[in-house]
Order: sequence, then C-alpha cells, then structure tokens
Amino acid sequence: MKLIFKYFNYKILAKYVILLCLILLFSCNNKSDVGIIKKISKADIKYYFAEREFKMTRDPKTNEIPFDIRNRELEFIKSIPSREEFILQNQLNNEKKYIPTILSQNWSSAGPNNIAGRIKDICFDINNSNIILVASASGGLWRSTDNAESWTKTNDASSEQSIYCIEQDKRVGKTNVWYYGTGELLSTTDRKFAKINRTVGMGNGIYKSTDNGLSWAPLQSTISKNQGAIPEVFQAVWDIKVDNFNSDKDIVYAACHGGIMVSEDGGESWNLSLGDLTNKCFSSDIEFTSDNSMIYAALSSMTSNNKKPLKSGIYRSKDGKNWIDITPQGYPDDTRVVKIVTAPSNPNILYLLTETPYIINDPLLSFAASKHTFWKYTFNPSEGKGYWENRTNNLPYPDADDINRNLTNGFNSLGGYCFTINVKPDNEDVVFLGGTNLFRSTNGFADTLQTVRIGGYNTQQHPDNHYVEFYPSNSNILYNASDGGLSITNDCMASNVSWFEKNYGLKTTQFYSVAFNHTVDGDNLLIGGLQDQGTVIKPYNGSNNWYQIFGGDGLSCYIANNRDFAIVSVYQNQIYGAKFTSNGQLSINYNNYLYSNEIGNLSKNFFTIFDVEPNNNNELYLVVDNVIYIKNNLKNAIGNPNLANSDWMRLLNTAMPDGVNISALKVSSKPANRLFFGTDNGKIYRVDNCNSGNPSKIDISSDNFPIGAYVSCIAVDPLDADKIFVVFSNYNVQSIFYTSN
Repeated sequence: MKLIFKYFNYKILAKYVILLCLILLFSCNNKSDVGIIKKISKADIKYYFAEREFKMTRDPKTNEIPFDIRNRELEFIKSIPSREEFILQNQLNNEKKYIPTILSQNWSSAGPNNIAGRIKDICFDINNSNIILVASASGGLWRSTDNAESWTKTNDASSEQSIYCIEQDKRVGKTNVWYYGTGELLSTTDRKFAKINRTVGMGNGIYKSTDNGLSWAPLQSTISKNQGAIPEVFQAVWDIKVDNFNSDKDIVYAACHGGIMVSEDGGESWNLSLGDLTNKCFSSDIEFTSDNSMIYAALSSMTSNNKKPLKSGIYRSKDGKNWIDITPQGYPDDTRVVKIVTAPSNPNILYLLTETPYIINDPLLSFAASKHTFWKYTFNPSEGKGYWENRTNNLPYPDADDINRNLTNGFNSLGGYCFTINVKPDNEDVVFLGGTNLFRSTNGFADTLQTVRIGGYNTQQHPDNHYVEFYPSNSNILYNASDGGLSITNDCMASNVSWFEKNYGLKTTQFYSVAFNHTVDGDNLLIGGLQDQGTVIKPYNGSNNWYQIFGGDGLSCYIANNRDFAIVSVYQNQIYGAKFTSNGQLSINYNNYLYSNEIGNLSKNFFTIFDVEPNNNNELYLVVDNVIYIKNNLKNAIGNPNLANSDWMRLLNTAMPDGVNISALKVSSKPANRLFFGTDNGKIYRVDNCNSGNPSKIDISSDNFPIGAYVSCIAVDPLDADKIFVVFSNYNVQSIFYTSN
C-alpha cells in the first residue's frame, strides 16, 4: 500500500532544502591529483550537467522552463521578509510566534577564502589601476581597491550572477559609468547545440553602474521575460565596448547572441547594428582600434536553429553603421566561436581566432573536438584596404586530431569554452593565446620557433584560460582569468614565467556538494566538491582557508563517523576513499580508487550519486544510471588498493526501466539498512534489508506526487526512518512532501 504524504507549498523552503542537499553552482585540474582520473572534456561535462539541470527544473507538464520564471522568482523573493523584518513585525504586533531556528541564528561565511572559481573577464579602472573589477561565471561581480589583495562583491544577490564581460566608460567626466554583460553560452557539438543553449549559462541582460562599480542596476531594455527558451539577444553578451571618442552621445556596443547591438543613450534603447535576429549567430565580438579609426566585428556562422544567419564573418566600419565585409578567403564555412583583437600599439593590425566543431567517435572527448584557425590582418590606410595572412599552421599542434595531446600540451579550447587572445600593448607582435593552456608568441605566430607555453597543465597557472589583461602602467605584468580564479605574473616575457594567485577573498567557487561530521558536535571540519577545483577541505581548527585534497571536478562527498575516513567523487561514478591522519587532516597519501570491473569507469550520468551506511560506515551505495550497486567491506578497502575492486554487488531489483534514472538515495540509521531512492520521473522506492541478498524495491510513491517530476533530495530522520522528506525540484509543481509512517 502506498504511503500518503503531507505536502507543503513553500517554494522558498524547497530552494533552501535543495541548496542544502546539493549546493549547486564545473573540469580537470591536475593539481594534487591522486590516482588516475578519467578525463572528460569541459564541454561534455556541461552537456551532461545541462541535461540533468533541465530535468530538474522543467515543468513536467509542458517539458519547458516556464515563461518569465526568473522575474517571477525575483518578485516572490521580494515578498519574503528578512529575519530582522520577521522578528520586528512580531515585536510590533506583540506576538509570541515561534521563530524558526533558521531565522534565529546568525550566519557567517565558511569560505573558502583562499580558493576561487571560474573568472571570465578582468577590467582596470582607468583613473586608478589599483581598482580592479572581475566577472565571475556564476558568482557575480567582484571589485578590489588594493590591486587584488582583497575583494568585495558589488552586485546584488538577487540579480543575474552569470557575468561574461565588463567595460568602463573611459571618457573624461564619465568614468564612473561601467557596464557588465551576462551569460556564458557553453559549447557543444552540433547535434546537442540547441539543448545546451536552452539550459546552461544563459544570462539576462546588461547591467550598469553610475558609481564606479559600487552598485548595479539592470538596463530594462535588455532584460528578457522569456528565460528558458533558446537565448534572446541579450541573454548572452560576449563583449561590450563604449565609444570613448564621442562626446555628444553615450554610444555603447554589445556583441551578443545574434550580432552587434548599439545604443546611443547609454543603454536605454538598442538597435541592431550588424547581424540577424531571426537566425542568431552563436557568438560575436567587437573591437575598436586604439585611435578610433576603425571598428571591427566578428560574427559566427553557426546558429541555435541550424540555419545560416544573414550576416557572418569579419567586418569593418568607420561609423558603426555602414559595415564592409572583409572575411578572408579560406575562412571556415562553419564557425561557432570567434574572437578578434586589435594591437594597441598599431591600429592597423588585427588578429582573428576561430573555432569550428567536428565529429569524432569518442564518447568522452567528442565535445573537445574543434579545428581552429588563426589570422593576421594588416590594414593599409592609403589604399583603404587590408591584407590577410593565414597563420593557422603555426598554432601549437594545429592538426587537432590528437585531442589528448592538445589538451595537455597544445592549444585546445574545449569546444570554445576556454578561448581568448590578446596583444601586448607595447608590441604588436607579442600575442597571447589561451585555451586549456596559455601560449606566448613574439612574432604573432608567424612561425613556430618563437612560441612558448607559459601556463596551463603542469605549470603554476591553472588550466582553462578565459581572459588575459595587462596592467595599465606595466605591460610586462599580466593578469589571467581561468577556472582557478585570478592569477598574476610580474614578467610575462620571462623565459620561465612564474605565476601567483590573487584569490584571497574572491569567493567565486562553485560547490556541487558539501559534507560534515555528523557524530561530533561543533566539529568545524567540512569537505566540499567544487567545479574544476577538485575536492577541498576546511580544516577542523576552524580556519576559512581550505586546501585541495583531490583534483578533477569534485562532486558528492562524505565524512565517516568520528573522522574515520572520507569518500570523494568526480564525474561518472569515479569514487575515491581517503583516510585521515593522526592529527585529523585528510591525507592524499591514503587515497585509492574504489571501482568495480562490472560497472566500468563511466556511466551515462555526469553527477555521481552515492551514500554510506550511517551506523557502521561499512557499505557504500552507488547509483549507476538506473540501478544501485553496493560495496561491502568499505572500511578495509580504503587505503588498500587490492580490495578496491572486490565486494561489489548489483542490487538487481533496484533496476529501473531504460530511460528512467535514479536521481537521489538515502540509507537510514534507525532502523538500519533501509534504503530509499527516487527517480527522475517522480517515483520513490524503499528497499528493506538492503545490505544482504537481493532485496526487492517497494513503490511508496504518493498519488499526490507531481507526475514526471525530478526527485532531487531525500532526507530521512536519523532517529526514525518512518519520517521522511522528499523534494521535487521542478518549477510549477508541489515541492516538498513529508510522511511520518
């Protein structure tokens, strides 16, 4: 007989529970890696995560993200009183209402203070180079007034947090005005192109500051009400440029999904300058020459609907209205991401970089399969035309067929995910090219003899480069934005470039999960799984300076009773065990990969879902797509590689039909060995005596459950396993259900 669940209609409570279950906010950093992590491309990871995110949030009835959902969320949040407002209102009404514990506690940051996440852009204040603004991929806008020694977040928590680009108005008397553009469209292959655009990395508009970046407000003309669909033009802003030579109008250009938009009133209204708003180009870019003699624009030829746009290629204009097509002969027919940059020391020089996906039969690295082209353009003012040089063959490992080599040693953009180029301000021939690795050429890649790798894999600088910027008063000082936050070198021209991080206080890490010690009151020890920063640990002594204990993308994690050991994971069911040392630290010297030959190294799902039996911590339960595996003798296997592959058993009767995946599971304490699991089609099951034999599953779903919804979390009372909370994460459904029997 199915249980009857009581349910709540508090959407905000659902969000808190979801955040506590999975602190979501991505993939392979080689620092401190122990064992062999099966690598998977960044774009592939984003696709797997995109599919999961879509299933978690879509309206099951329509199979779509609801129209205007972001604005509806923000309006709902405004109606919720703060803790202070709640308490004050009770005092004013002289009411003795119960104040929930979560409202009566003071919350403080636990860090990490010293580890940062993905940064997309860097911008220096023209009046004071100690003032730096950086754009976080999902953590908002951060500002420093002491040259990156400390950081303050300046955009509101309820505003769009996915920021891709920043720009300052550099005109005299206008330098207090800044803009930032939102959205990070992540690259995939052709066949999954539209899916990725629907769910991942979309922003919503351009924001403006009139107090030098201290506060921000959205430009209403750029805010979309149709979030969740294929992006509208301002849901992906690749670049922003202010016309700093026009004193009569506040002219702003935005390179968007669809083309180049222009405003002549500081962003209050916009018109299309170049592009196609029906068949929108995936990416675009815009550049001014240092003397304002020319504007250049680049538009990709790939679109979200797989139809060619009316405009694509490379263009130049003197007024931003009349554009001349200067696309070179031999330019790729299909381009997904394009980047251009002019040389500050020579306004007649332009460099062009393109990315084009191609198909390979590799389930892991197919999304990193790209061909790149690199060009130099020299404009002759006296002739009124320019000349192109194709320097593609001088890129590091330009063949693109050996993807593994390109990932670790050569130039690979991971499908346009990490893709940047810049020119040294005082030398038109010194070009920096960033992908997974960072390269420097001292002759504009005219040949291969003057190119060196100065960052990325097996260097001091974190892989996956998104932007490089030069310090205004010293062009040898280079700032780098990557998946590891912000790093700096004081001599980018050195034969051996040294890097150091400037991440203290830059709290932009992206947590997938967090774990703590449930058996010791007041234990400050925390472990978290982070995007591209591995699994990190907050020391038990209370310090907010965390340290990395494992590489890759850190996902689900677990701390055993009394800090006996810890379990960490990366993508696709790669599970690792680690023991604590005698002084309470987690040692990387005691790690080993817990695997099963039957399972194999990989599954179809990106996110690794597991739980550990809470009483004796000796059984590990692991979700492999649509079935659950159990590993017995867990304690002995940790630290003993000889036992890593043994004592695994498939719980045959937990198997779900093809196309239905297990999305959450939890093992009970009292009584022991009772397993609950949920699915991505809205069902809850119970398995009694789950640690022995081949027990059967019992469907305990309620008739009140939303049909086809995603079970994102199951919470079981540790003192009474009859008391259960179940969370559904989709929009437009009842979110939280409870049973006491």
